[in-house]
Amino acid sequence: MSELNKKEKDCENKASLRNVWNVVKEEVKERVEEERGCFKEEIVKCAESVCGRRPIGGSKGKLIAAIAENKESSVKEAIEKGANINYEGPGGARPLHLAVCKNGFYGIVSALLERGAEVNITDEEGFTPLMVAALNGHSKVVRLLLEKGANPNTTRLDTGETALHLAMNSNSMATARVLLDFEADIGLRTSNEGLTPLHFAAEFGSRLSVEAILRHPLTETEHVIAKDNNGQTASEVALSRNFIDLAHRLDVMAVPYSPTEKQMIDAVLSSDLDKLHEALSSGADPNLITPRGDRILHTAAMNGNCHIIRQLVQKGSDIDVADSEGYTAMMIAALNNKLEAVIELCNHGANLKVIRTIFNESEDDEGLLLLLFEVKANLVLARALVQRTQCYIWQRH
Repeated sequence: MSELNKKEKDCENKASLRNVWNVVKEEVKERVEEERGCFKEEIVKCAESVCGRRPIGGSKGKLIAAIAENKESSVKEAIEKGANINYEGPGGARPLHLAVCKNGFYGIVSALLERGAEVNITDEEGFTPLMVAALNGHSKVVRLLLEKGANPNTTRLDTGETALHLAMNSNSMATARVLLDFEADIGLRTSNEGLTPLHFAAEFGSRLSVEAILRHPLTETEHVIAKDNNGQTASEVALSRNFIDLAHRLDVMAVPYSPTEKQMIDAVLSSDLDKLHEALSSGADPNLITPRGDRILHTAAMNGNCHIIRQLVQKGSDIDVADSEGYTAMMIAALNNKLEAVIELCNHGANLKVIRTIFNESEDDEGLLLLLFEVKANLVLARALVQRTQCYIWQRH
């Protein structure tokens, strides 16, 4: 017997909705505390509004209690005995809101929908059952709701958030994909701050959600470069939250690359050697420049995959070219503690004496090993590099 069932058995009055709901609420709150992001608090608000703060008697109480206990047969029995399937609890939420919230009970959600539950009903805060399911990352329930006619582009009152916005907080690639497959609008913005779903994902560092959007056929460059009311793109939001890799990923997709170039970018980011070989063989430029001024080799160096680096260099990537901030690919590898990548680049002839010049001021010149010692203070990496390449440490010019 599960811990939840034990707690429910201990309730003196099992028919009391208040007792049952106390168990449900505590379990939901525990899940909320484990998730980052303020939007998770809405789960508790939603469920509380369904049940209210007092016991509900009769068939209504039995229906809500059965949903809370995940007893599909009891749900059907309560409906057969006259329970109002679209009962409006305090806050405007319905039994379907609770069913999609409480661990995404697929069987119960299906039973409610088959018996006439309103799929697009909203509570007083504008949450639809689809929004609640998306917020929790219940992809199977999301698909079921959409198949039963849920509108993916319904917006919340006052905020303008859609199910796709809220799905970004769950960081569920499957949930985002399902919503997009049912034509969720990537470009819809919130009414208060002008945030797109990508802005939401950037705010939470939801890499999987970002990938789902970037790889979907509906996504256009305009979605990636869209700015919120503060003039920030999703990439800039990610950077401000120190999600550097995520910001970089958004940057490289902010330019209308050809399908072959996009394939190469995806291959480098996912370390897919076969896909990279296919893209390069189809004419992808191994010296592709990203919006921030770095090359695809810099991205490979940051990830540290030696096989990807080797293939790019063999196909003509300029090994010593600097990005817009003066860093070579080997410097990027060194700064990210990618020892094997540094050695791989050395083996392909990277120039160890290249210096980084900022604003053409010589006093700010930085050499590779100077970066290793002064910036990262990684003596293990520096010593290994010196030993493997038999190079010397030079002083600041």
